[in-house]
Amino acid sequence: MNDIVSFPPQWDKTNPYAMILYDKCKMHYKLNEEEKLYESFIPNAVFHAICISVLVYSYISLILVIIKRDAYIKTKSNVNLSIIFSVGTIMNVTSLYLKRVRFYDYPCFLFPFVNTIGFPLNFISCCGNIMIYLRQCYNNADLYSKHSNNSGDQKKNILKKNNLMYKICLWFTESKLLNMMTIYITISLFILIFISAFEVNYTIHPISYGYCQTNIEKASEVLLIIVFLYIFTPMAIFEINKFRGSFFYGRILLVSLILIYILANLYVITNLIRSYWCSHIIRFFPPDIFLILMFYVFSLSQITIPLYESYKVSKKINNLELTKKGLLKVFQNDILYKEFFEYAVKKRSVEYAIFHIEYLEFKNIFKINKDFIDELSGSRILAPGPEPSNAKDKKMVQLFEEIYKKADDIYTKYFNKESELELNLPAKMVKKVNNRLYDYNIYYNRYIVNGTEGHEIDIKQINCETIFDEVHGEALDSLFLNVYSSFAKDKKKTYGFNANSKVARTLSPNSPLDPNFNIDSTFSMEVTSPVSAHSSYTPTSPISQV
Repeated sequence: MNDIVSFPPQWDKTNPYAMILYDKCKMHYKLNEEEKLYESFIPNAVFHAICISVLVYSYISLILVIIKRDAYIKTKSNVNLSIIFSVGTIMNVTSLYLKRVRFYDYPCFLFPFVNTIGFPLNFISCCGNIMIYLRQCYNNADLYSKHSNNSGDQKKNILKKNNLMYKICLWFTESKLLNMMTIYITISLFILIFISAFEVNYTIHPISYGYCQTNIEKASEVLLIIVFLYIFTPMAIFEINKFRGSFFYGRILLVSLILIYILANLYVITNLIRSYWCSHIIRFFPPDIFLILMFYVFSLSQITIPLYESYKVSKKINNLELTKKGLLKVFQNDILYKEFFEYAVKKRSVEYAIFHIEYLEFKNIFKINKDFIDELSGSRILAPGPEPSNAKDKKMVQLFEEIYKKADDIYTKYFNKESELELNLPAKMVKKVNNRLYDYNIYYNRYIVNGTEGHEIDIKQINCETIFDEVHGEALDSLFLNVYSSFAKDKKKTYGFNANSKVARTLSPNSPLDPNFNIDSTFSMEVTSPVSAHSSYTPTSPISQV
C-alpha cells in the first residue's frame, strides 16, 4: 500500500467524483508521482493543436458548403446532410476539447447532453452521404445493365449480388433519414434525462464540476458507434470496393472509411483499457483524440473532397470544346464521364459510349502485347498444333484466343440485329467488318486452333487490331453530333459559363484518343450522322459461319 500514489494535493477532496477517479487510477502510479497523476489530465500542446486545427477546419468547411451551395449540389452531394454533418462535428469536437482542457472545472452534465445531440448529427448524416454515393453507383450500374446483353458483365453481377445495403440505399431518402435522426435524438435525450436523475456520474442540481466521467450516460452514443462501426462500415466498404474503379472520389471514400474504422476501434479499445486512460500518455493522446481525428477524416471525405471535385469539374467544363478532342476528354474524367453516360442514356445513344470503352479495351490487348506481336511479326512462325509444347507457342495461342473472344463479344453486342446495343452503321461498313472478321476467324481456326503442326503462319492474317477502327470513328461522330454537342452546351449553362466561348464548330481531325491506351487513329473530316438512312443490311456473326 505504501507504494501507491497519494491523493494529488491539487485535486479537490470534497468532490466525490475526484475520489472515484483516484480509486480507479491510483494503482497505475507509484508513490511520489502525485504531480504526474495530476498532469496526466492536463492536455499537452499536441492535443490543443489537433483540436483547434480540426475546429477551424470544420468552421471553414461549414462556411464553404453554405457559400458554395450551388457548386456543391452539382457534385450530386447532399447540402443539407453536409451542413448537419459539419454542425455535428463542431459540437462534438468542441465538447470533447473543453472536457479535456477544463478537466477540473467543466460542468459534467454538458458533455453527455451535447454528444447525445452531436453524435447522431455526425454519424447518421455521414451514413446518408455514403448511401447517396452508393445509390448513384447502383443507378449507373443499372443503367449499364439495361443496355448490355453480356450476362458476365461486372456491373450486372454487382446488381445481382446486392443484399441489405442495396435495399437500404433504395429505401433511403433525405426526409426518412432526417426523421430517423430526429426520433433517435429525442429518444436518446429522454433516456439521458432519466439516467441523469440517478446521479451516477454527475449531478445537475446542484451542478457538479470537474473530474467528469460518463459510462451508462453514453448508452445511445455507444449503440450508434457499434452499429456504424461493426455493421454499416464493413458493408459500405465492401460495396464501395465494387464500384470504386478508377474514380477518384470512390478511392478517397474507401480509404477514409478504412481510416475511420481503424480510428473508431482505437477509441473503443483505449476507453476499455483502464491502464491506458489512467496512464500519463493520455496527456498527449487521450482516447478522445482518436474520435476527433475520425471526425476530421469524416469532414475531409464528406466536405472537402466534393468541393474540390466541384472546382475541378468546373474548370473541366469551362475548357470543354465542341470537338472530338473535347469529347475524348470527357472519357478521361470520372465525374464528367458519369454525367455524360447518364446523358447518353437519356439521349438513347448509350450504345456508342459503351462501344467506345470496349473498343479501347480491345485495343489495349494489342498495346500490352505489342513487343510480343512485333517479335512474332519479325520471325518465321510455325503452327503449334492442337497441343503447343513450348512457352512461346502457348503464349501465342492464349493471346489470339483472348483477341478472338473479345472480337466475337464486340461483334455480338454491337453488330447483331437482335442486340439491344446494335450500332446504327452504314451497311458497307458493317459488311466490311463482317468480311474481315470472317477471314480472321477462318485463318485463326484453320492454322491456330486446328492447324497442322509445323505449317507456316502469316501473322498479318490473324492480326485484326484495326478491324473496328472505322466503326469507332463513326461511333465518335454519333456521340459528338447526338450527345456531346448538347451535353457540353448544357453543362456550360449549368455552371454559368458562356456556352459559345472556346467553341470550335468543326470536327477535329486526327484527335488523339485516350493517352492511357496510346492509340493512333485518324478521324474523317466529313461527318455523316449514323442516324441517317442507310441501305438495309443484316449481318450474321462471322464466327457462327466458321
